[in-house]
Amino acid sequence: FAAFSASGSGRVVFHSGESQAPVRMELRDRKGSLLRSLGTPGMYRSPSISPDGRWLAATGHPQVRDGNHDVWLFALEGESAIRFTIEPSEDVDVAWAPDGKTLFYAANAKGPHDVFRKSVDGTRAAESVYEAPGMQKPASVSRDGKVLLVNSEVDERNVLVVVDLATGRARPLREGAWSDGHGSLSPDGRWLLFESDETGRPEIYVTPFPGPGRTFPVSTDGGRNPDWRGDGREVVYAALDGRVLAAPAFPEGDTFRVGAAAELFRAPQRRLPVVRA
Repeated sequence: FAAFSASGSGRVVFHSGESQAPVRMELRDRKGSLLRSLGTPGMYRSPSISPDGRWLAATGHPQVRDGNHDVWLFALEGESAIRFTIEPSEDVDVAWAPDGKTLFYAANAKGPHDVFRKSVDGTRAAESVYEAPGMQKPASVSRDGKVLLVNSEVDERNVLVVVDLATGRARPLREGAWSDGHGSLSPDGRWLLFESDETGRPEIYVTPFPGPGRTFPVSTDGGRNPDWRGDGREVVYAALDGRVLAAPAFPEGDTFRVGAAAELFRAPQRRLPVVRA
Protein backbone atom coordinates (compact mmCIF):
# COMPACT_ATOMS: atom_id res chain seq x y z
CA PHE A 1 0.00 0.00 0.00
CA ALA A 2 1.47 3.34 -1.06
CA ALA A 3 -0.32 6.58 -0.17
CA PHE A 4 0.93 9.12 -2.70
CA SER A 5 -0.13 11.15 -5.73
CA ALA A 6 1.80 12.95 -8.46
CA SER A 7 0.68 16.05 -10.37
CA GLY A 8 1.37 17.00 -13.97
CA SER A 9 3.80 19.69 -12.78
CA GLY A 10 6.01 17.11 -11.12
CA ARG A 11 4.95 17.68 -7.53
CA VAL A 12 4.46 14.58 -5.40
CA VAL A 13 2.43 14.42 -2.19
CA PHE A 14 2.63 11.45 0.12
CA HIS A 15 1.46 10.21 3.51
CA SER A 16 4.35 9.50 5.85
CA GLY A 17 4.51 7.54 9.08
CA GLU A 18 3.22 4.12 10.06
CA SER A 19 0.57 2.56 7.84
CA GLN A 20 -1.24 1.37 10.98
CA ALA A 21 -0.71 2.07 14.64
CA PRO A 22 -0.55 -0.99 16.91
CA VAL A 23 -3.90 -1.85 18.46
CA ARG A 24 -4.94 -3.83 21.52
CA MET A 25 -7.81 -6.27 21.14
CA GLU A 26 -10.43 -5.66 23.82
CA LEU A 27 -13.53 -7.34 25.19
CA ARG A 28 -16.21 -4.81 26.12
CA ASP A 29 -19.72 -5.11 27.48
CA ARG A 30 -22.81 -3.62 25.82
CA LYS A 31 -22.17 -0.26 27.49
CA GLY A 32 -18.63 -0.10 26.13
CA SER A 33 -16.94 -0.77 29.48
CA LEU A 34 -13.64 -2.60 29.14
CA LEU A 35 -13.77 -6.16 30.46
CA ARG A 36 -10.23 -7.20 29.58
CA SER A 37 -7.52 -6.89 26.95
CA LEU A 38 -6.18 -9.81 24.94
CA GLY A 39 -2.52 -10.29 24.11
CA THR A 40 -0.08 -7.48 23.47
CA PRO A 41 -0.66 -4.53 21.11
CA GLY A 42 0.03 -5.34 17.48
CA MET A 43 -1.30 -5.24 13.93
CA TYR A 44 -4.52 -7.26 14.09
CA ARG A 45 -7.68 -7.54 12.02
CA SER A 46 -10.70 -9.79 11.48
CA PRO A 47 -11.34 -10.92 15.10
CA SER A 48 -13.74 -13.84 15.42
CA ILE A 49 -14.92 -15.62 18.60
CA SER A 50 -15.11 -19.43 18.52
CA PRO A 51 -18.52 -21.14 18.73
CA ASP A 52 -17.79 -22.39 22.27
CA GLY A 53 -16.75 -18.89 23.40
CA ARG A 54 -13.28 -20.00 24.56
CA TRP A 55 -11.05 -18.50 21.88
CA LEU A 56 -10.69 -15.45 19.72
CA ALA A 57 -9.01 -15.89 16.34
CA ALA A 58 -7.45 -12.91 14.59
CA THR A 59 -4.94 -12.33 11.83
CA GLY A 60 -1.89 -10.12 12.13
CA HIS A 61 1.24 -10.04 14.24
CA PRO A 62 2.24 -8.75 17.71
CA GLN A 63 5.22 -6.73 16.46
CA VAL A 64 4.94 -3.15 15.28
CA ARG A 65 7.35 -3.64 12.37
CA ASP A 66 8.44 -6.45 10.06
CA GLY A 67 5.99 -9.04 11.35
CA ASN A 68 4.43 -11.74 9.18
CA HIS A 69 0.63 -11.79 9.13
CA ASP A 70 -0.50 -15.09 10.63
CA VAL A 71 -3.60 -16.46 12.33
CA TRP A 72 -3.38 -16.16 16.13
CA LEU A 73 -5.57 -17.70 18.82
CA PHE A 74 -6.19 -15.82 22.08
CA ALA A 75 -7.82 -17.41 25.12
CA LEU A 76 -10.81 -15.40 26.34
CA GLU A 77 -10.01 -16.63 29.84
CA GLY A 78 -6.34 -16.84 30.73
CA GLU A 79 -3.30 -15.42 28.98
CA SER A 80 -2.68 -17.90 26.16
CA ALA A 81 -1.70 -16.49 22.76
CA ILE A 82 -0.95 -19.16 20.15
CA ARG A 83 0.41 -18.66 16.65
CA PHE A 84 -1.89 -20.91 14.64
CA THR A 85 -0.30 -20.63 11.18
CA ILE A 86 3.46 -20.88 10.78
CA GLU A 87 3.82 -20.90 6.99
CA PRO A 88 5.70 -17.99 5.32
CA SER A 89 2.53 -16.87 3.51
CA GLU A 90 0.54 -13.81 4.56
CA ASP A 91 -2.71 -14.90 6.24
CA VAL A 92 -5.71 -12.57 6.51
CA ASP A 93 -9.34 -12.89 7.66
CA VAL A 94 -10.76 -15.88 9.53
CA ALA A 95 -14.06 -17.74 9.88
CA TRP A 96 -14.84 -20.60 12.27
CA ALA A 97 -16.49 -23.83 11.25
CA PRO A 98 -19.69 -24.29 13.32
CA ASP A 99 -18.19 -27.13 15.38
CA GLY A 100 -15.18 -24.98 16.31
CA LYS A 101 -12.76 -27.64 15.08
CA THR A 102 -11.68 -25.92 11.87
CA LEU A 103 -10.61 -22.41 10.90
CA PHE A 104 -10.93 -20.96 7.41
CA TYR A 105 -8.53 -18.19 6.42
CA ALA A 106 -7.03 -16.50 3.35
CA ALA A 107 -3.38 -17.08 2.42
CA ASN A 108 -1.20 -15.99 -0.50
CA ALA A 109 0.73 -19.26 -0.67
CA LYS A 110 0.15 -19.52 -4.44
CA GLY A 111 -0.02 -15.83 -5.38
CA PRO A 112 -3.08 -13.68 -4.62
CA HIS A 113 -4.96 -14.83 -1.52
CA ASP A 114 -7.11 -17.95 -1.72
CA VAL A 115 -9.15 -19.66 1.00
CA PHE A 116 -7.61 -22.45 3.09
CA ARG A 117 -8.80 -24.42 6.11
CA LYS A 118 -6.90 -26.07 8.92
CA SER A 119 -7.92 -28.12 11.94
CA VAL A 120 -7.59 -26.29 15.24
CA ASP A 121 -6.01 -29.28 17.01
CA GLY A 122 -3.39 -29.69 14.29
CA THR A 123 -4.51 -33.15 13.18
CA ARG A 124 -5.15 -31.97 9.62
CA ALA A 125 -2.73 -29.80 7.66
CA ALA A 126 -3.86 -26.68 5.83
CA GLU A 127 -5.72 -27.46 2.61
CA SER A 128 -6.98 -25.29 -0.21
CA VAL A 129 -10.75 -24.75 -0.23
CA TYR A 130 -11.45 -22.11 -2.87
CA GLU A 131 -9.22 -20.58 -5.54
CA ALA A 132 -10.17 -17.90 -8.06
CA PRO A 133 -8.63 -14.84 -9.74
CA GLY A 134 -8.19 -11.86 -7.42
CA MET A 135 -8.25 -11.97 -3.61
CA GLN A 136 -10.50 -14.52 -1.90
CA LYS A 137 -11.26 -14.19 1.84
CA PRO A 138 -13.63 -16.24 4.03
CA ALA A 139 -16.62 -14.39 5.47
CA SER A 140 -18.97 -16.88 7.16
CA VAL A 141 -19.78 -20.60 7.36
CA SER A 142 -23.33 -21.95 7.50
CA ARG A 143 -24.40 -23.64 10.75
CA ASP A 144 -24.60 -27.02 9.01
CA GLY A 145 -21.02 -26.60 7.77
CA LYS A 146 -22.01 -27.11 4.13
CA VAL A 147 -21.68 -23.58 2.74
CA LEU A 148 -18.87 -21.05 2.86
CA LEU A 149 -19.33 -17.36 2.06
CA VAL A 150 -16.31 -15.74 0.43
CA ASN A 151 -15.41 -12.08 -0.06
CA SER A 152 -14.10 -12.15 -3.62
CA GLU A 153 -12.21 -8.99 -4.57
CA VAL A 154 -11.34 -8.48 -8.25
CA ASP A 155 -10.32 -5.12 -9.77
CA GLU A 156 -11.29 -3.17 -6.61
CA ARG A 157 -14.82 -4.59 -6.62
CA ASN A 158 -16.00 -7.08 -4.03
CA VAL A 159 -18.54 -9.85 -4.67
CA LEU A 160 -20.00 -12.24 -2.11
CA VAL A 161 -19.53 -15.77 -3.45
CA VAL A 162 -21.44 -18.79 -2.13
CA VAL A 163 -19.26 -21.94 -2.14
CA ASP A 164 -20.62 -25.48 -1.72
CA LEU A 165 -17.93 -27.13 0.41
CA ALA A 166 -18.89 -30.65 -0.72
CA THR A 167 -18.68 -30.00 -4.47
CA GLY A 168 -16.59 -26.82 -4.70
CA ARG A 169 -19.24 -25.19 -6.88
CA ALA A 170 -19.42 -21.42 -6.47
CA ARG A 171 -21.92 -18.73 -7.46
CA PRO A 172 -22.17 -14.99 -6.81
CA LEU A 173 -24.81 -13.95 -4.30
CA ARG A 174 -25.91 -10.99 -6.47
CA GLU A 175 -25.05 -9.58 -9.88
CA GLY A 176 -24.45 -5.83 -10.22
CA ALA A 177 -21.94 -3.03 -10.55
CA TRP A 178 -21.79 -2.46 -6.78
CA SER A 179 -19.62 -4.12 -4.13
CA ASP A 180 -21.04 -6.53 -1.55
CA GLY A 181 -19.09 -7.91 1.39
CA HIS A 182 -18.84 -8.89 5.07
CA GLY A 183 -21.54 -11.55 4.77
CA SER A 184 -22.82 -13.17 7.97
CA LEU A 185 -25.31 -16.06 8.02
CA SER A 186 -28.00 -16.10 10.71
CA PRO A 187 -27.88 -18.81 13.41
CA ASP A 188 -30.79 -20.66 11.76
CA GLY A 189 -29.18 -20.34 8.31
CA ARG A 190 -32.24 -18.68 6.73
CA TRP A 191 -30.96 -15.10 6.45
CA LEU A 192 -27.81 -13.39 5.27
CA LEU A 193 -26.56 -10.04 6.54
CA PHE A 194 -24.16 -8.15 4.30
CA GLU A 195 -22.68 -4.75 3.55
CA SER A 196 -23.15 -3.08 0.16
CA ASP A 197 -22.37 0.26 -1.48
CA GLU A 198 -25.28 -0.06 -3.91
CA THR A 199 -26.60 3.40 -2.92
CA GLY A 200 -23.18 5.05 -3.08
CA ARG A 201 -22.20 4.53 0.55
CA PRO A 202 -21.89 1.38 2.68
CA GLU A 203 -25.20 0.22 4.16
CA ILE A 204 -26.34 -3.00 5.85
CA TYR A 205 -28.91 -5.29 4.23
CA VAL A 206 -30.45 -8.70 4.85
CA THR A 207 -31.75 -11.20 2.32
CA PRO A 208 -33.17 -14.75 2.47
CA PHE A 209 -30.58 -17.49 2.14
CA PRO A 210 -29.90 -19.28 -0.14
CA GLY A 211 -32.40 -17.11 -2.02
CA PRO A 212 -33.74 -15.84 -4.24
CA GLY A 213 -35.74 -13.22 -2.37
CA ARG A 214 -36.16 -9.57 -1.56
CA THR A 215 -33.33 -7.54 -0.04
CA PHE A 216 -34.34 -5.65 3.10
CA PRO A 217 -32.47 -2.57 4.39
CA VAL A 218 -31.15 -2.70 7.97
CA SER A 219 -29.20 0.57 8.29
CA THR A 220 -30.44 3.96 7.09
CA ASP A 221 -27.47 6.24 7.75
CA GLY A 222 -24.53 4.12 6.70
CA GLY A 223 -23.12 0.98 8.28
CA ARG A 224 -20.30 -1.54 8.18
CA ASN A 225 -19.31 -4.99 9.44
CA PRO A 226 -22.66 -6.49 10.52
CA ASP A 227 -23.08 -9.55 12.71
CA TRP A 228 -25.86 -11.42 14.52
CA ARG A 229 -26.50 -11.89 18.19
CA GLY A 230 -26.27 -15.58 19.05
CA ASP A 231 -30.06 -16.10 18.98
CA GLY A 232 -30.53 -14.27 15.66
CA ARG A 233 -32.88 -11.69 17.22
CA GLU A 234 -30.54 -8.71 17.01
CA VAL A 235 -28.21 -7.20 14.43
CA VAL A 236 -25.07 -5.37 15.54
CA TYR A 237 -23.05 -3.16 13.21
CA ALA A 238 -20.66 -0.21 13.13
CA ALA A 239 -21.94 3.22 12.12
CA LEU A 240 -19.70 5.35 9.92
CA ASP A 241 -18.95 7.75 12.79
CA GLY A 242 -17.55 5.14 15.19
CA ARG A 243 -20.72 4.19 17.08
CA VAL A 244 -21.63 0.55 17.63
CA LEU A 245 -25.36 0.08 17.02
CA ALA A 246 -27.82 -2.73 17.73
CA ALA A 247 -31.23 -3.22 16.13
CA PRO A 248 -33.83 -5.84 17.09
CA ALA A 249 -34.56 -8.32 14.29
CA PHE A 250 -38.01 -9.71 13.44
CA PRO A 251 -37.92 -12.40 10.75
CA GLU A 252 -41.49 -13.28 9.75
CA GLY A 253 -41.87 -15.92 7.07
CA ASP A 254 -40.44 -14.45 3.87
CA THR A 255 -40.19 -10.91 5.27
CA PHE A 256 -37.72 -9.31 7.63
CA ARG A 257 -38.20 -6.26 9.86
CA VAL A 258 -35.75 -4.45 12.08
CA GLY A 259 -36.59 -2.13 14.95
CA ALA A 260 -34.97 1.21 15.63
CA ALA A 261 -31.22 0.95 16.07
CA ALA A 262 -29.90 1.93 19.51
CA GLU A 263 -26.38 3.09 20.25
CA LEU A 264 -24.49 0.68 22.49
CA PHE A 265 -21.37 2.80 22.78
CA ARG A 266 -19.03 4.95 20.73
CA ALA A 267 -15.67 3.44 19.96
CA PRO A 268 -12.66 5.72 20.48
CA GLN A 269 -11.53 4.61 17.03
CA ARG A 270 -13.01 2.49 14.29
CA ARG A 271 -13.47 -1.08 15.50
CA LEU A 272 -15.20 -4.09 14.04
CA PRO A 273 -18.02 -5.43 16.23
CA VAL A 274 -17.94 -9.16 16.85
CA VAL A 275 -20.99 -10.56 18.61
CA ARG A 276 -21.63 -14.09 19.79
CA ALA A 277 -23.94 -15.14 22.59
